Amino acid sequence: MIEARFIAKRGLNVWHTYNVNEVNTIENGFAREFKNAQTNLAITPPTGWTSFANTGLPGQVALPLFDAMFGARGSQPALPAAQGYTNGTFIK
Repeated sequence: MIEARFIAKRGLNVWHTYNVNEVNTIENGFAREFKNAQTNLAITPPTGWTSFANTGLPGQVALPLFDAMFGARGSQPALPAAQGYTNGTFIK
């Protein structure tokens, strides 16, 4: 009986050392939209309610990525902007 084993740990120019599943929040626009949501939230306190939705106040901007995130998911209906954007879980 002959048994041979070989164990090696060497790799040159290996791609798997990089996390290819990492989400780039800068290039996909999420970071910019998050800052826009913070701006929208900062503008709303004088109105008496807290929300980061675009309610048409001067200086607020639309949030298309957030609208898609709060949108319908299969059989689950979309959250109304007033409910989703004012949820205390999202605003801290």
